[in-house]
Amino acid sequence: MWPDRVFSINPEGPFREIGQLFIDQGWSRLLNPITNLNAELVREFYANALPENPHTELFPYETFVRGRVIRFDRDALNQYLGDPFPLRPSDMDDYHIKVNMGTFTLPEHHEEVKGFILLEGCNYDVSDAGREFRAQYRALTNPTKIIQKFLLHNVIPNSHLSDCVVEVCPLIYYILKGIKVDIARTLAYEMKKVTLQGKGETGLIMGLIRDSGMRLPNAVHEQIRNPINDAFISRYIMGETKKSKSKQASTSRAPPPPPEHHHESAPPQQPEPHGAPASEQPTAAFDFATYAQWQHESNMHTWNMLSATNRANTYFQQSQYLMQQQAGYPPEVMAQFMTPTAFQAYVNWPVDTPNPYGGGGVSFAGNDMAGDDDDAGEDDMERDDDLTQVHSATSTRSGDDGSDDWLR
Repeated sequence: MWPDRVFSINPEGPFREIGQLFIDQGWSRLLNPITNLNAELVREFYANALPENPHTELFPYETFVRGRVIRFDRDALNQYLGDPFPLRPSDMDDYHIKVNMGTFTLPEHHEEVKGFILLEGCNYDVSDAGREFRAQYRALTNPTKIIQKFLLHNVIPNSHLSDCVVEVCPLIYYILKGIKVDIARTLAYEMKKVTLQGKGETGLIMGLIRDSGMRLPNAVHEQIRNPINDAFISRYIMGETKKSKSKQASTSRAPPPPPEHHHESAPPQQPEPHGAPASEQPTAAFDFATYAQWQHESNMHTWNMLSATNRANTYFQQSQYLMQQQAGYPPEVMAQFMTPTAFQAYVNWPVDTPNPYGGGGVSFAGNDMAGDDDDAGEDDMERDDDLTQVHSATSTRSGDDGSDDWLR
């Protein structure tokens, strides 16, 4: 499931104009979806909405949940939202008319939208085929970023929530301009797409189920948390991070420099108030080199443990195989245990450990930790391939005959 987000923008706060754009469109229910989600109901909604043959049958825009019929076509969704855009069945709003006619692909309209939602000097990303396909997040204006978050969470569900595809940009343009949009038509189309593909809105579906008169079960599988409010917008969109605030706070409480002339004693320094928040202390710089070394050592420990487990399993299997051979069981009984070669082929143990910092795997000369393992087995390298020896599945050497050689 891709949960919606609650948008709680303070009507008296610094972003009240953006919040008012949503209110003027009549999208209050989209801003405040149901937060307690029941995964079973959502899955039943989508499963029963899927036609038996989606390639030949018309999409019904209708589903059944616990025996109740729930419609999610344009009219039903518009009614759910409180009828923010009354239309006759044959009518269509200006935005969808232009989308259907391909107006936004014309150079004049395309450039107008681009110039309105992007920062000055920025442009769309261009594909190898020469088509503009994406607006990167850092190229969007701040109001555009807020509208984009709302659309990608609550209207056009998407797993990628930063960059914006070009097809969504005209809708953002209309919202920022304050032009009324029939969002129920867009919602119906998106719900059809996610029914055929798999994932979509959750809070909206729970609202439709509740409005059908069904009593929602007490079981809550997931909750919508962390609303997008003024604090979220200030920190993650406007870039006013807590780190910079704490830096300014600690700087403002720094002791004054000593006076140049000592004729008068310096005023006593005011003590820090009791219980100052820990978050206001300056943080140490992140040492990536130390972290990378620690991560590498942790990975090597895990890989060495896995190699030891493989050696133990190989030793156990070969012991059982040799005991069966020495007991002289007939061939049909011996088939119960694999030969060492068949066992290694079945296990298919990876021949090298990954090294994300360059070089090879366990045989890489710069890998000091792996080198200790190689030295430990160096005295046993010269031997005959003999069934009385325990073989390892981490072999990377080949014999002259092309067959895999064993490392112990």
